[in-house]
Formats: sequence, C-alpha cells, structure tokens
Amino acid sequence: MIMRISISLLSFLFISIFHHTNAYQYCRMKQELKELPKKAETVAFRGRKYYFCDGVFYKKKPGDTYEEIATLIGVHIKNLPENCSRINVNGDGYFYDNGVFYMPHGKKNFEIVNPPINAQVRELPNRAREIEFKGEKYFEHQGSFYQKVREGKTVLFVVVDV
Repeated sequence: MIMRISISLLSFLFISIFHHTNAYQYCRMKQELKELPKKAETVAFRGRKYYFCDGVFYKKKPGDTYEEIATLIGVHIKNLPENCSRINVNGDGYFYDNGVFYMPHGKKNFEIVNPPINAQVRELPNRAREIEFKGEKYFEHQGSFYQKVREGKTVLFVVVDV
C-alpha cells in the first residue's frame, strides 16, 4: 500500500526509448489530456499513430485520454513549434525548441533528430536535470547532455558527448 501511494503521489513514469543502438531512460511527471490541442497533427511512426503539437508528442490511451510521451527521434512533422529558433551546428541548419532539434526535410517537412554534438542553445529544456559525471556538472534531458559555458556575459548550454 505504501508503494502504491508513493507512486500515485509522484506519478513518475519511466519510458525506455530505443533509437539506433542507444537506449534512453526518460523520467518525467505523467500528464494526461482529455482532449488534444486543436492544432495537433497526426503522425505515423513505426506503425503506430501519435499526435504532435508545439514540440510535445501524445499517444492515445484506452478511455479516450491522451498521454504525453517522450520525443520521437526520426519522426517527420509539418509544423514547427511557434517558439523555434534557428541555429547552425557544424555548418548544418537546425531549428530548436525546448530540447528538440528539427532539420528541414524536403520542401515542407521537418525531421526530429538527436541533439547534434556542439549545438549551443540559450536555454535548457524545461525538464533537464543537473547531474555530475567524472567531477563535471552536466544537464541531462532525454539521454542528451548539456554543459554550461560562458562567452563573455552570455551563458550558453552546449550539447556534449559524455
């Protein structure tokens, strides 16, 4: 009973996402919606139907509710989130918003890609958590690691390979 109460109070959900040869563990607060946002687009990925809106993915659950899930790397979308910014990494152009990187794919689509090493962003993803590894501080978000750097008075977060 204590176990059930603590789990329901914390509402933690652990999701394993496998992409290529990497396995990511993603821990976050579970969120469910009774209705999808009106501008959500339907996307198919690995034979399943998902919904995407403003950088967030949802899947339908039994009982007509929708659960927020981790970012799906490799999905193609039509509409970028409203707050996306353009960044260049190693000569390639990306769009970025809240920990998600998008590459143009064809004329009207964007592919969600793994965060490119050396990408510099001004803000950490909302759910990034601070960790220490080999005596260094990093911020982890969905299996990617960011390191805080200063360029003069500007603070940036760089995607690093640890």
